[in-house]
Amino acid sequence: GGGKRKANGHHIQTLTMIQPAMMMSMAPLLAPIILLMSALPSGLASDGAAGPYPPLSDAASAVLGDVRSFADLRPCEATSAELARYGPDDALAPCLLYDIRDYVPAGGEESPGRRRDQADEAREDRVGSDHSTTSASGRELREKAARSLESEGTAEVALVQVTPSNCNNHRDGAVTSVGLLNSSNAGRGFGIGYRSAGGVSSGLALGREEGDRSVKFRLVSIVGGNPANVGNDVFTEVHVFLLDSALRQIGNAAFILGSCSFASSADKPVALENRKVVLSQVGPPGFYDPASNPYVFGIHVNSDTYPLPALSALTFRLQAEGRATSTQQVRALYRDRSEFFKSTCESAVNAARQRGFDVTAIEYNPDGDDDGDGVPNSQDDEHVRALADRLCPPSDGDGTPRGTHHPAIFACVNQEVDVVIGRLRENGCRPVSAWFTTATWGWATANPETIPYFQGGGQWHENFKYGDEFFETGQAVLDYGLEEYGYLGNYDHVVSYAMPMFLAKLL
Repeated sequence: GGGKRKANGHHIQTLTMIQPAMMMSMAPLLAPIILLMSALPSGLASDGAAGPYPPLSDAASAVLGDVRSFADLRPCEATSAELARYGPDDALAPCLLYDIRDYVPAGGEESPGRRRDQADEAREDRVGSDHSTTSASGRELREKAARSLESEGTAEVALVQVTPSNCNNHRDGAVTSVGLLNSSNAGRGFGIGYRSAGGVSSGLALGREEGDRSVKFRLVSIVGGNPANVGNDVFTEVHVFLLDSALRQIGNAAFILGSCSFASSADKPVALENRKVVLSQVGPPGFYDPASNPYVFGIHVNSDTYPLPALSALTFRLQAEGRATSTQQVRALYRDRSEFFKSTCESAVNAARQRGFDVTAIEYNPDGDDDGDGVPNSQDDEHVRALADRLCPPSDGDGTPRGTHHPAIFACVNQEVDVVIGRLRENGCRPVSAWFTTATWGWATANPETIPYFQGGGQWHENFKYGDEFFETGQAVLDYGLEEYGYLGNYDHVVSYAMPMFLAKLL
């Protein structure tokens, strides 16, 4: 059923979940979701102001500057890959990275497959000379094009995403699938309805029949700033403000594409307030609670399972050596400000305790400042080295930590990984096994001599079978991304690609 409500001169449609939140794997295997159309909650602000959230702090207001709503965002001045390399000293104002709205007829001059190897071309691709969010003439052109497409049986559905600067993989994969979906079916978008006889797969391949309907996605991808520069708490405020404003100002915004890791929590209150489904890219099962928020869904494997095979391998080794688990130390170092980092390592800690291992859990706040020197703990090398000393204490000179067997270590960390490993080497640490979250990320590619000695977990591997209308394997998705965006993505890139594919199947 459909419900519409006129607000500020625009017909706005929103979605209400009537099925409890559920975990999902890759797009071709996803279960269908039942959706109902409903009206927006009352109190829609004409200026796109945020809903019932805490007032913005002075620090968050300073980051936003003259950005009072989504409409004030300017195009990003760097590519997605360039933004991902921003460090603690790189200030970044919120900006619009992509606004992909494909209203060019088949045979037109634009192509979703054009290379983005020049910064100027990248910015033009993302926003376009007549696609400025602050240009009245640009809006008129888009509205005219939209009316033309609707008369031909094509509708537009907007997908909105806010990410931190470092999350290139979580956003760029979606750019690939949206471009390909919009250009399919002779440029008409993907087919929907009973005439497509099987959803996206059939709708892409079949010719258009009288009465058929098509859909094209609009992808609005906002970079909310650089958390390494302003801190996670301030970034979260900005994230909530911008996502809420975008959903209120984009009349056909139907879905939120989830952000990455810690930033994903900021999507949840906005999804609830605006009654929009968010497809999250995080794995902890505790993140998904249908009783508190029925709009939160996931396209992610349960990340609590990531470290368990490493623990099983360690158990087998002890059995082969005839040793009791109580003689083996298991030490885990993990952040407490991300449900992913905290939940993943805690699953290893809990399983190790159940199996009788000698367990030490080292939890720390990456955003805190324990020594009061003004530097966040995760960026304070002295603090990180002290944590590494607890993870694998200095040895007596023979590689064995004082009074113990070689420990098995688990580390749910991020950019501090290099300082941790450097300190472990200084300490002469020789762990019996090492499981790190970074072992399946870009850090692995950057450390080819080190990574063979590490274990890790993730969403996808090149040996996995994955195929759809456009790519035969997930590796082909990454190869395409290397050509398009200038970097070789990781499993998050494949997951990001799968989100619009799944939503197309759903529609």
